[in-house]
Amino acid sequence: MEPSWHVSIQSDRKRGNRASVGQILETLKDTTLADFFATDGRGSTTALQQASKSYDDLCESDSYNRVKRLRNKAVAHTLNTLPPEAGYEDVYKLAEIAEDIVGGQLFAGCGRGTPGFLGYRTQTAKHAKFFWDTYFSGMQSGKMVQKQRSE
Repeated sequence: MEPSWHVSIQSDRKRGNRASVGQILETLKDTTLADFFATDGRGSTTALQQASKSYDDLCESDSYNRVKRLRNKAVAHTLNTLPPEAGYEDVYKLAEIAEDIVGGQLFAGCGRGTPGFLGYRTQTAKHAKFFWDTYFSGMQSGKMVQKQRSE
């Protein structure tokens, strides 16, 4: 019998409408493409090899597996509480590693300079804070209305 969270595993499937680090690295296994980036004078096959190794190490890490279990079992694409085996430190660690693979190794390997997304970190943090402040404010308001109705 399939586990109740089986349907959420579908997000691990390759789909044509999105790019993942794994799909990019798989594409770059084509030596013609990898050599093109390395020989245009800006790329580095060493950086591409490091990106591939870093990605493989990431996918085998305890943090990755804990967060994947969190996604598949507890979250399943809805907001639930974090189970004790996965914590925010795992999520932050994975984000840092992914940023290094994409923003450091892949960009260097393909000779594409510094990625622009790094410059949006402050703006993204402000937007995230605004979102969560609004969310919690709304939740608090909902609790107050619920309490008033029950009195």
